[in-house]
Amino acid sequence: MEIIEGNSSVHNFSGGEKIKYALLLELMKNPTILILDEPTNDLDIESVKTIENFIQTTMLPVYHRTKPFYTIADIGYKEYVTKCENLIDRQFKLANSDKAEFDKKMRKYQKVYEMVQHDLRSVSRGDPSTAKNLKDKMHTVKSMGKRYEKEKNHLRQKPTYEEVIDFTFNNVKIPNKREVLKLELPILKVENRILSKNIELYTRGPEKICIVGKNGAGKSTLLNIIMNELEKSKIRYGYMPQDYLKDFDIKLTPVEFLCYEFTKSELTLARIFLGSLKFTSDEITIDCQVKLTINNI
Repeated sequence: MEIIEGNSSVHNFSGGEKIKYALLLELMKNPTILILDEPTNDLDIESVKTIENFIQTTMLPVYHRTKPFYTIADIGYKEYVTKCENLIDRQFKLANSDKAEFDKKMRKYQKVYEMVQHDLRSVSRGDPSTAKNLKDKMHTVKSMGKRYEKEKNHLRQKPTYEEVIDFTFNNVKIPNKREVLKLELPILKVENRILSKNIELYTRGPEKICIVGKNGAGKSTLLNIIMNELEKSKIRYGYMPQDYLKDFDIKLTPVEFLCYEFTKSELTLARIFLGSLKFTSDEITIDCQVKLTINNI
């Protein structure tokens, strides 16, 4: 159990601590129903498990998908996740089976269509009776094609779900053994809270490091100190903070935000990057101000 000191400022809470604090405020209202919008964002594993164990009654999960989706379940969260995964797997198998059967019929139909089309082109003008029979047959084949088109619209569809994001850092290259960071920090603290002592961090290319810890352990604070060190060393770096909206110009579209010179190649590259992150064409061009206003309604 965490203890928050009386002189602590909410402004200096970590992202995870702010989530916990907001949840605590709602629980203190003794509500009949809880509406939680992504309650596990920024939480450590221990806190996520606590929330999962806490949610043992009726819930209304809402997901960020291409189409709005919701469901109501009078079961625990873990049981719901397991059932949902099993249902999605079953729906995928049924949808794939339907498509395979439909594709088989379409291949057969295409062969018949091409055969009749070939006979029509080859029939002699001196054989009007055969030509009429072939035209009647083509009419029947085309009617069959229209039925298949209608049948295609009623096939079981694959369930919508959060797709894997295709994201790489292929352009980041650091020579072997090159010193990237040398940090010696006697004490790490926020306000009067001492978070850690005697931190030593040495990083050389192309090493990768991961900073892991509970909410409030000082991960973001340490990252800010690391960025200051990188500034001194003139090393180019990228940083995505927890409060990422402060770096956005909400008057720009996502494509405009990513561009500097607005050349054709730059605009194309921006759209490719956004597409790889599963942004739809509408989301790529939508005005950010409008989008944020809608999200805050």
